[in-house]
Amino acid sequence: MKKESIYVVFSTQKDRAGKTTLTAPTTPRLYYERDYNVAIIDYDFRN
Repeated sequence: MKKESIYVVFSTQKDRAGKTTLTAPTTPRLYYERDYNVAIIDYDFRN
């Protein structure tokens, strides 16, 4: 059975807003408790 892709994005234009802090506990819950395959992309744009 093929699973449908789900995308979860934590985004803000403000620097140091806690995106990584929010992502860290969310990722294992999606993987271990919900059985989703998870990929994390952490990107900071700097001028």
